[in-house]
Amino acid sequence: MAIELIADYLKAATGLDSRSVGILVVEQAVNKRMMDCGITGCIEYYRFLQSSNDELDLLIDQVMIPETWFFRGAEAFNLLREHVVNKTNSISRKNIRILSIPCATGEEPYSIAMVLKECGYGLNEYIIDAVDIAHKSLKLARDALYTEHSFRELNNQKRDRYFKKTDAGYRLCNSIKNGVKFFHKNIFDMEVVGGNKYDIVFCRNLLIYFDRETQCEALQKIDALMSEDGILFIGHGEAGCIAGSQFKKIDRPNAFAFLKSKSSKADHDRKAIADDDSVINKAKSPCITKLKQVQERGIKEGFPNTTLIEDAIKLADEGRLDKAMDKCKRAIQAGDISADVLCLLGVIHDAKNDRQEAAKYYRRAVHLMPGHYQSLMHLASHADRDGDKSKAADYRMKAKQFM
Repeated sequence: MAIELIADYLKAATGLDSRSVGILVVEQAVNKRMMDCGITGCIEYYRFLQSSNDELDLLIDQVMIPETWFFRGAEAFNLLREHVVNKTNSISRKNIRILSIPCATGEEPYSIAMVLKECGYGLNEYIIDAVDIAHKSLKLARDALYTEHSFRELNNQKRDRYFKKTDAGYRLCNSIKNGVKFFHKNIFDMEVVGGNKYDIVFCRNLLIYFDRETQCEALQKIDALMSEDGILFIGHGEAGCIAGSQFKKIDRPNAFAFLKSKSSKADHDRKAIADDDSVINKAKSPCITKLKQVQERGIKEGFPNTTLIEDAIKLADEGRLDKAMDKCKRAIQAGDISADVLCLLGVIHDAKNDRQEAAKYYRRAVHLMPGHYQSLMHLASHADRDGDKSKAADYRMKAKQFM
């Protein structure tokens, strides 16, 4: 249970969906950090994680293990090279801006810098911003010292041109190293500064770590960071993540490149306005009628964050489900770890017609409190709708035992 709360905390901080890497990976990372901190219990570590300024970064470093190399996915860099050459006359050479996120240990942004150098660009004629949330990866990227493992798609001739072999490994030359600026940031915290948007964005193998809702938020953020004729490169396994978005695929096999589509963007903006919780359909879901019963139990047990739960009830009752969900998660992060709060999240997901997530929260509530009546009854209702009468009967029988 505590591991799932820590996973939720990671998701709130970074967007990482534990299902993408597996809860076991999160558990192993937590165990390593607990050992390093001299902490023996997950609940104690969860509280420490919330109170420490540095522990979240250290846990992120432990969870996010990068796998990258120079010129990984060569066709993307071939298209980049052609694009830069073709756009030389239409883009000011001094204003070409490129973003690499997540940049991991630096192989991708440094590969981009090599392409620009080979296309005739000097250090003062481009900007490459490289962004990641893992301090450990950024330190390795700034050090720019690599092993043979990083050169799987870089021939020896090019390696010898840009690297100096040392006893510790291969040291990148300054003419490439100085062309990249590294930043510790989360994609959701990035903003356009001074109207300077990116002409090219490499965002490869980030979306796969998010759930669908977070993927949409990330794509909206990328859209805001890009110029109108910008190109987005994604990972080979992320085409499904971008389907139906405001980006139009470039017909180039194995490049996994997309252009911003103005018509798609307009459609996407209209959908975003329609989905905004300020204009959401106010018709109440039948599930919402259960919220007040959950709230009453919370008040009886004296939870310290009753106000947040009351706010969540009110917001959900008004149909503002996303904001209600946010209140619940804030209550959990503040220490209100209870079956009632988890059940409340389940009810909200049910109201959003997200039965899979709803069932997950009901099961977590029952795991925390085996006799949690409302969660058991919701699970029985789910089983009924799935046609599993036997399981539904089992849930109802358990619920009756605790009436």
